[in-house]
Amino acid sequence: MKILHVTPYSPVPPTFGAALRMYHILRGLAQLHEVTFVTFGTKKDLEGLRSAFGDSLDSIHVVPPNFLARRHPWLRLLAAFRRSESFYTQYTNGTEMQAVLDRLYENSHYDFTIVEFPHMGKFKFGADTISILDEHNVEYSNFERMYKNIHSPARKLLYFREHKKTYQEELKACKSVDAIFTTSINDSQILDREVPRKPKYVIPNGVDTGYFVPSKAEPEPYSMVFTGTMDYVPNQDGVLYFLDEIFPLIKQVLPQSKVYIVGKNPPKAITRRANVDTIVTGFVEDVRPYTWKASVYVVPLRMGSGTRLKILEGLAMKKPIVSTSIGCEGIEVRNGTDLVVADSPAKFAAEVVDLFLNRVRAISLGENGYELVKSRYDWSAVVSKMDDALTSLYKKKYGNDRDIGSIQMKESHSIPEHHAQAQYEEQHTVKVLMYHRVVNDETHIDQYSWNVTVSQLRRHLELLGKWGYTCINFEDYALFQRGKLNLPKKPVIMTFDDGYDEMHRNALPIMKEFGARATAFILGDRSIKSNTWDVESGFEGATLMDDDQILEMKDAGFEIGSHSMTHPDLTRLSERRARKEIFQSKEILEDLLDSPVISFAYPFGSANSLMERLVKEAGYDYGCGVYSGPPRFAHDKYDIRRIPITRKTNAVDFALKILTPYEYYEWIRWETGRMIRGSKVTVGVQSGASDDGEEGTI
Repeated sequence: MKILHVTPYSPVPPTFGAALRMYHILRGLAQLHEVTFVTFGTKKDLEGLRSAFGDSLDSIHVVPPNFLARRHPWLRLLAAFRRSESFYTQYTNGTEMQAVLDRLYENSHYDFTIVEFPHMGKFKFGADTISILDEHNVEYSNFERMYKNIHSPARKLLYFREHKKTYQEELKACKSVDAIFTTSINDSQILDREVPRKPKYVIPNGVDTGYFVPSKAEPEPYSMVFTGTMDYVPNQDGVLYFLDEIFPLIKQVLPQSKVYIVGKNPPKAITRRANVDTIVTGFVEDVRPYTWKASVYVVPLRMGSGTRLKILEGLAMKKPIVSTSIGCEGIEVRNGTDLVVADSPAKFAAEVVDLFLNRVRAISLGENGYELVKSRYDWSAVVSKMDDALTSLYKKKYGNDRDIGSIQMKESHSIPEHHAQAQYEEQHTVKVLMYHRVVNDETHIDQYSWNVTVSQLRRHLELLGKWGYTCINFEDYALFQRGKLNLPKKPVIMTFDDGYDEMHRNALPIMKEFGARATAFILGDRSIKSNTWDVESGFEGATLMDDDQILEMKDAGFEIGSHSMTHPDLTRLSERRARKEIFQSKEILEDLLDSPVISFAYPFGSANSLMERLVKEAGYDYGCGVYSGPPRFAHDKYDIRRIPITRKTNAVDFALKILTPYEYYEWIRWETGRMIRGSKVTVGVQSGASDDGEEGTI
């Protein structure tokens, strides 16, 4: 489907709640549909959007903000106080945004227009588009809570006036669109009282469970953490409420307790309370270390609307949480099971102290909350729910008679929609085989399952030829996707991981003999000369190829792909380090080869949604795992399932893997095992059992 997504500001970088929601929804929709993105912003914002989303968006349009939007927030507040328009509406005024929208509607049809926030609902949208307002909060309800809870007379008057103005503006926006997305049932019920006949869909906030992961390290005893943007009034109020009314009660019982207040732009009312036990960090690049460090996550909010992403982030990191009712409002948590709800200072303090002293209870809360968030609030599940809502709205408008296939969503990471290619994918699948070392026949290989012998490789190639298979590589498949190459009827992709010199010495001559093409995954750090990751696990060392050998492999028809810089488990690294491993290896190998590197193999087969995103952002066309991907090759080209070929893969086993739907059997077995064990954040094969029940690493 074609979607026009309109926001008041760029979601890049996604460093706070609203930006996170817009960022992940935009990314998810772009994988499923043809999305055009329009926002207010600067040239720097445009560069950031292009860097973050690449060519996944059909087009990006950035409209310069008006005069007031570029002024200090206090000037905007003063202007809002003097005008009939709300604080939010007055800085999105101007004719240029409407002109851009009119031009887009004139030149193209959009099945949906999704607009973020009610103050963007004032613009006119195409007559034949289905318009949707994404309500992050019910803004007038938020301001109502703010003016009722704030103590400052001036602020109380300001928020009262904003409540009145946003009430009128928000209801007008709700009435002007075809449907409304809310983040919670509570927000839908509030709007039901004002616009009861308008269709509403609850699309909750989510969390990147591949980024916000639990830590195995023990937390700092008697420590708490609060995270959030500190120039957001509900967060300021919550922190002051905690420091003034709750923290002193905790200190009476446990004087050694401390709290970390983490977030940008803390006001003086908070910074002047900083001391050895109240650590106010201000802006930090990464909030996770502070959350990992804390024994208890506190959410003492007394105002706000929508849902709080900080709750989801804390649950994803297995943190025991104490929250007010408002703090966890709209999230389907169970009090006493997934977290603890406490609305009075005494109750809040008592629950924190109990969690400090009762680690069994704290761990149980963390585990339960983690399972909840994994099953219901990962961003992939949120986007899927939104996509279901879009399909429902489309059918409601046009009925089931209209050919919905004419606007059918693009499959995730899909190939271009050329008829011949689509027909080919429907009728064929591509098996991807994973090899490692190819050792001499006389080499003793019992200690290392991922070896095969020269004779085994030769026999495998003979059998492939006998069965009518042709060996290709990912570069060949990329040419096919661009309509520049016809593939054989039965293609198979052979991959060789790690870049052992035995690949050059033993595999290359045999591959040449059979005219077989393949992909070799090589490390970007050319100073690494051996498989240190195996030696560290107690396995045999082996020499890696040098630059000349790699170039000779390339000249012989081998595609060279990246296997990271140094072969770490990427899922255990920070995003910054993982990005360096993925991006820098591509740059180094492309300099060596003087040609693009389009494929990547995750070391140890360990991948998650963050790693897949980074691989895509780096400019790779394909990402290879082992067991985690879908059984059909074309269904997710950044999590490609490979069939391991090991020392125990004899002719019978090889036939089973090639001539039967082996990858489907393995997928069913893997998914069944995951359901029994419980869903994991990362999926891969590390030191331990291979698919043949033998030990080894990949």
